[in-house]
Amino acid sequence: MSSTTTSHNRVDPNIKRDADQIIKDMGITISDAHELFYRQIIANQGLPFFVAYRQINGSWHHLPGWQANVNCIGAIFL
Repeated sequence: MSSTTTSHNRVDPNIKRDADQIIKDMGITISDAHELFYRQIIANQGLPFFVAYRQINGSWHHLPGWQANVNCIGAIFL
């Protein structure tokens, strides 16, 4: 029997609601989705998707994928 641990996080309620519905529609549990995400982080040795941020007027701003270009810093996690 494998052991488990509890993971807590804070997330915007609208994002959680939308993601929960998609995960439910996929036929998996939130716990399954979280474990899949963690396994992908391990397999990729980082996030399993590209995150782009750009410094504008001294502060960092997230850029949607369609705006990311060579002027972006590859990935900065805040």
